[in-house]
Amino acid sequence: MIHLRSTFAIFRKDTLEILSSIPTLSMLLTPVILSVLFAVLSGQLASPPVRLLVYDPERSRIVQSVSQSLMASEVVYASFPDEVSAAFAPGKNPPYALGMAVPPGFDARLERGEHPELALYFNDNQLNALQRQRVVGVINNYAGSVSPTLPTVIITPTENDAISLLFSLDMRVFYVALALLTSISVGISLVSTLLVEEKERKTLRLLLISPATLTDVVLGKLLVGIAYQFILSIVVMALLNGFVGNLPLVLLFVLLITGFGHALSLLAGSVFHTTSGLGGFLGIVSLLFVLPAVFASPLGAFFGTSLVQGALRLLPTYYMADGLLDALRNQGTVASALLDLGVTFVGMLVCLVAAIWILHRQTAVTAAV
Repeated sequence: MIHLRSTFAIFRKDTLEILSSIPTLSMLLTPVILSVLFAVLSGQLASPPVRLLVYDPERSRIVQSVSQSLMASEVVYASFPDEVSAAFAPGKNPPYALGMAVPPGFDARLERGEHPELALYFNDNQLNALQRQRVVGVINNYAGSVSPTLPTVIITPTENDAISLLFSLDMRVFYVALALLTSISVGISLVSTLLVEEKERKTLRLLLISPATLTDVVLGKLLVGIAYQFILSIVVMALLNGFVGNLPLVLLFVLLITGFGHALSLLAGSVFHTTSGLGGFLGIVSLLFVLPAVFASPLGAFFGTSLVQGALRLLPTYYMADGLLDALRNQGTVASALLDLGVTFVGMLVCLVAAIWILHRQTAVTAAV
């Protein structure tokens, strides 16, 4: 039976303890600091106004997609494609960050399976490498949404397949996924640490012989972790302008990954009896949450081999990172999304059932003493 009064009393006690602990607060705010750093790197903060010079006689939707990705302040339309190429001629420093020449019938030709050429001109004085990668990624994503098997041909030569893969990745999306997974890995430490600290201080037994039951204690601590994670996820996505892609699917993945993280945290809190032993485990878990985000993205082509990729696919966190990245990029198939969601959900249930079983055994031993 659940006693709401006892549950919220435990929630209040743990929340006040966290707010009064400077080291704990500093650790929990790490993802926010990391998100601010990512926002600076991806050009989300302190970016100068961005102007685009575009030749687009039929007003293709691709211009709007690129403009939104750069948060452009103005789009200037040229009458002829030569106006764009002349503005970005060698030796010139145009007042525009980007030039685009979209050929007539661009969308229709994509739908027919053709390869229309779209000319891009970058002003390196206004766009950094990550912003240029983002533009190319947005164009590839747009072309894939119109004709999945036939992406557009970009007049920006790349030297090898690995670089092509890198250019296909919107770094802002990668940073959003990495920041969310980092925040969840930090949140994992919260519930388990609260539970283990009760064991170390010998206060867990006192809680269990009070009107509070084991369920009340667990729910109170889970509420602390869930409240922290909910607030932090919103802050991270807001800082990185991360409300993109298939948003309902993104939020579903965040919810399920959070559930998996807290179930794993509860399991760790039930197994370990000291914070020193728990610390080593949490360090490994944090690595296993963040590392798959790199290898599930096109960046994995630079750092990993097929053997490493195969080994990471044995981890449920790989499927969480893969599903979250696909949802943020609005890519992937229904089958792959269901696989990623299914692995996350099953992993959450396994950790939750194991944690509850261990805690009930420990409670029975405590009651017998």
